[in-house]
Amino acid sequence: MVNVTVRADEDQWIVCQPRGKGFQVLMPQDPVVRESDRSADDKTPRITSYRALLKSLRDSEVEVKVEEWPERALANRSPDGVLDDAVKSALKTYNARGISNDPLVIGKHPGRDVVFENRRSHFHVHFLVVLDRLYQVMSVFNKSEVNDEVSDKFLDSFKLVKSN
Repeated sequence: MVNVTVRADEDQWIVCQPRGKGFQVLMPQDPVVRESDRSADDKTPRITSYRALLKSLRDSEVEVKVEEWPERALANRSPDGVLDDAVKSALKTYNARGISNDPLVIGKHPGRDVVFENRRSHFHVHFLVVLDRLYQVMSVFNKSEVNDEVSDKFLDSFKLVKSN
């Protein structure tokens, strides 16, 4: 796994475009990359996450999570069904309550723009289905330090690119 990293602007945000993952995004620093192995039954996705802390904000971070499903695993499911399940799973994982859940389209690909909170944190997530991939583009802030400008900069910088 190789990240292509170049300086993006005077704020020191960088362009992160991992090879073969089909996206690029601005991040505040080089991300920590974590990969999971696909299970032996080949019915679960391989998950790769790209996470970077926001040093100036306590308990805040940005992350892109890529779920790569086995070939044709999502073929018989509607994109809305995949997105509904992803949102429900996120709410459960973070023990959170939903604030908003709006349709989102990037290119021709369906997604959701979701905001939710738990006791400590505020989450703003873009979920996007592209063929056999589910992208989760997430900003997380301590509830007392939510920064919509930083969140929007990150979320709006996400672009789909050709996998190489």
